[in-house]
Amino acid sequence: VPLTSMETGVKPWIKDIIGRPVRGYEDNVARTRLNEMLKKEFDGKEPVFDLAGIEATLPDGGRTTYEKGGRNFQALVRAYTDNGGHLNATGRKVVAEQLLVFLANLVK
Repeated sequence: VPLTSMETGVKPWIKDIIGRPVRGYEDNVARTRLNEMLKKEFDGKEPVFDLAGIEATLPDGGRTTYEKGGRNFQALVRAYTDNGGHLNATGRKVVAEQLLVFLANLVK
């Protein structure tokens, strides 16, 4: 399930203080939960392409995450999007490369 990026800067900090929703937080909580359910359902049955994991992985291998309610959640790497919700050319290239690697490993 695809992720969204997080708002950054002063605006989301103020929104959080006054109790207003910050773009990306609740979306990614729900998306992470759905991803976890899918992985659990297909664990040991079929290979699963982890789109969210790829979207949250930085070029150096680190992850874009945030903490909410004592849990860590993944978020879309900001460099992979121009609008916070859809992959840009860089993001599409990263995902396409990883999809090809995933598919190539299926035939091994």
